[in-house]
Amino acid sequence: MGFGLLFLGYLIAFLLYLNPYAAVTRLIGYCVIFAALTKLRRHNRWFAFSQTAAIPLMVLALVDSVIDITTRIMGEGTPAAMTAATGGIETAMTLLLLVFHVCLLMAVYTIAQDTDLPSLAAAARRNIVLIAAYAVLHGIWSLPVKLGDSYTVTLSLMVFVLQLIWTVADLILIFRCYMWICLEGDEDMAQKPSRFAFVNRFREKFERHNQKAAAEAEAYAAERRAARGGTKKKRKHKK
Repeated sequence: MGFGLLFLGYLIAFLLYLNPYAAVTRLIGYCVIFAALTKLRRHNRWFAFSQTAAIPLMVLALVDSVIDITTRIMGEGTPAAMTAATGGIETAMTLLLLVFHVCLLMAVYTIAQDTDLPSLAAAARRNIVLIAAYAVLHGIWSLPVKLGDSYTVTLSLMVFVLQLIWTVADLILIFRCYMWICLEGDEDMAQKPSRFAFVNRFREKFERHNQKAAAEAEAYAAERRAARGGTKKKRKHKK
C-alpha cells in the first residue's frame, strides 16, 4: 500500500534521528520515505511533488553524513570548508522539509476527501497550520538579531516543542491513513500483521474502539427510529 512503509521511514527520519548518528539515520529514513512515495505517487500528484522534494533531501543528507563521518575520523583536521557547509546544509534542508511536508499533507487531504474521511482531512489541515506556525517561529529564531539570552532560549524551546508536536501529529495521521485508506488495487487485500508487536496491539485496540463506537451509533439510530415510529402511531391514533 505504501502508507506502512511511509510510517516507518517517517519514524526513522524525524524521531529516531535523535541520536549521536543523526545524519546517517536521517539519510536512511529519507530513503525509506522515497521508496514509500514511489508506491503512493500514482494515486495522487501531491505524492509525486513530495517525492521530488525528497530527492534533494537525500542528496543533502548524504553530504551531511559524509561530513559527519569525516569529522569523527579526522577530528580537528577536518577541512574548514566541510565545517562551514554544515550551516548551509541545515538551512536548505529546513526549507525543503517545509515543501515536502506541505505536499505530503496536501496528498493526504485530497485523498481523505475523495474517500469521504473528513476527520483525516481535518487532521491534515491542522498539521499544515502547525507547520506554518513552525516556519514563522523558526524564521524569527533564525534572524540575525540579538534578542537577549532569555528570549533566545525561550524561542529555541518553542521551536523544538512545536516541531515535536507536528512530527508526532504527522506520525499519527500517517498511521491512520494506513488503517483507513484503501488505495485503488488494494480493495481485496487482507491486512497483514505488522512485524512490530506494539503496532499490532495499537491496531487491535483501535479496531475494538471503532467497533464499539459503531455499535453504539447503530443502537442510538435504532432508538431514534423506534421513537419516531411511536410518535407517528400516537398521532395517527388521535386522528
